[in-house]
Amino acid sequence: MKITVGVDKVVGDTYSIRVGVHDSGIGIPADKIDTIFESFGQASSDTTRKFGGTGLGLTISKQLVEMHGGELKVNSVVGEGSEFYFIIDYKKTDKPAEEKLDNFDDVASLKGKKILLVEDNQFNQMVAVDTINDIFPDIQVDVAENGKVAIEMLQKDDYAFLFMDIQMPEMDGYEATRQIRSSLSEPKRSVRICAMTANVTKEEIDKCTEVGMNDYMMKPFTHEILREKIIRNATGN
Repeated sequence: MKITVGVDKVVGDTYSIRVGVHDSGIGIPADKIDTIFESFGQASSDTTRKFGGTGLGLTISKQLVEMHGGELKVNSVVGEGSEFYFIIDYKKTDKPAEEKLDNFDDVASLKGKKILLVEDNQFNQMVAVDTINDIFPDIQVDVAENGKVAIEMLQKDDYAFLFMDIQMPEMDGYEATRQIRSSLSEPKRSVRICAMTANVTKEEIDKCTEVGMNDYMMKPFTHEILREKIIRNATGN
C-alpha cells in the first residue's frame, strides 16, 4: 500500500491537489469499475468470502470526496493492483491565526463548571465522563439518558453547556434542542449545545445548526478534540 499526495496543477491562486492510494492487490476488471462504487457492490461475488469487507468503504469515500467538489476515480490492472485517486481544488491563503483555547485564564475559569452529557449508551457515558474528569478534574459532569430527561434536568439546574447525542430513545438530540430553544425561558433557552455525532456529513451538520445547536464533535473523539470543545463551549468562545 502506498499513499501519494502532490500538486496536480496550479491556476492563479488555485492549487489542484491529487491524492492517490496504490495497492498491489487482485485488481478490478474494466467492466466492474462502476459496480464497486455502488453500496454493497464488489467486483466479484466471492470477494467478501476471500478478503472480507461489506462493500461500503468506496461508496462512503466517493461521497466524502464529492462533498469537497472532487471525483473519486480508479486505474486498475487485473492481477497487478489498483490506484484510487481524487483531485480537489484549494485556494491559496495565508496561514490562519491560531486560536488560543488553552490559555490559563480560560482553563482557570472552568473550575466549578457543570456540564450536562446527554447520551443513552452507558458505555459511552462512562468513557466520556472519565475522560472529561481526567482532563478537567474540577468540572462536574451530570448525565441524562435521553433528550426528555435532559430538558427536565436543565429546567432544575444550570449548566455551562450540553454535550448532546443525536440518536436516542424517547427524544432524540434534534427534538430536545428544538424544545430547549422554543419552550424554555432565558437564560436556559440560550445554553450552548454541542452535538455529538458519528455522522459528520454536510447534511448532518446543517441539520444540527438548523435546530439550534452551536457546535458539533465527531465520535469517537480524541482527548485533544474533547479538551478544545469543552474550553470553547464552556467559555462561550
